[in-house]
Amino acid sequence: MRTDLQLIAEKMVGSLLESGIFVERPTVTISTVKNKTSEYIDTTNVMNSIQTQLTKSGKVRFTRSMAEMQAQDAV
Repeated sequence: MRTDLQLIAEKMVGSLLESGIFVERPTVTISTVKNKTSEYIDTTNVMNSIQTQLTKSGKVRFTRSMAEMQAQDAV
């Protein structure tokens, strides 16, 4: 059974893919998401789900996360 968060992630990915913004298979990264509500939301799980779905679509490539890129730049 899918959770509400999984359904939201699926709708978000569907909307992104339908929008046509992923022309010529761009390389993208996903940054962290902040939960500004009083409810517990596993934002890491939601973002992992979005990344997995986008990867499976074959329309984008992913690079390292923003945190990984910033950590390497600091070295």
